[in-house]
Amino acid sequence: GAPTLGGDVLKAIVEEARAHGIRTVAHIGTVADAMAAAEAGVAAWMHGVYKERIPDEAIARFKAARIPYVATTFVFDDYADLIEGKRQSTALERETVPADVLTSLEKVPPGALPDEFGDFLKLLAATRAARCDNVRRVSAAGVPILAGADAQLGVFPGAALHREIDALIRCGVAPVDALRAATSAAARFVSGQDEPEFGIVRDGSRADLILVKGNPLIEPAAVHAIELVIKDGRILERHPLAAVPATATSAGS
Repeated sequence: GAPTLGGDVLKAIVEEARAHGIRTVAHIGTVADAMAAAEAGVAAWMHGVYKERIPDEAIARFKAARIPYVATTFVFDDYADLIEGKRQSTALERETVPADVLTSLEKVPPGALPDEFGDFLKLLAATRAARCDNVRRVSAAGVPILAGADAQLGVFPGAALHREIDALIRCGVAPVDALRAATSAAARFVSGQDEPEFGIVRDGSRADLILVKGNPLIEPAAVHAIELVIKDGRILERHPLAAVPATATSAGS
């Protein structure tokens, strides 16, 4: 029910930004949102169509727009899991997020959410299969997919991006495309360069690497199993929060 920007106002914003060398991206939720944003000339769709199923006949319009689709599938699934009491933390989240924070997400206390927010979460639960199918079909049609995690309740930096890769694969995006969505494809979009210095493993690129146990092209869950982190060419020591004594955790909170 919130007001939205569209028509001449949206187009004017995009054109003014472009005149200053600034790209614009648009928060969308419906097919109508997506098409209005594309017609205005935005550089990317943020969140993808998550409130409804994209009609099969409309998929070609998404491909014709020639702009990336940042699905943020995980954040909506996470909210749906939250309202249904089904949220489960990953091993990576347990290593990097305080246990009491994760525990607080296991069950929503009665009356904790305003009615309008509760209705929104119910919508996300009801459209879970539709938005997943949307991602699969736009990807299959050749629409560029980028991985984004958003910043919301229960979305933890780092671990959430790994969950988004997992969600893209679960929704039917080819594993290699899901990994590219979070690395090389994302780097090209963010940098605006065909050959960015990050996001690609090769001589001369920035030496920021995450090595995982297993092959995520075959075992999607491997994206969560970090074995080694290299930053600026240096191996970082990793100290999972689970290994920190409770007294030390309390003192630092």
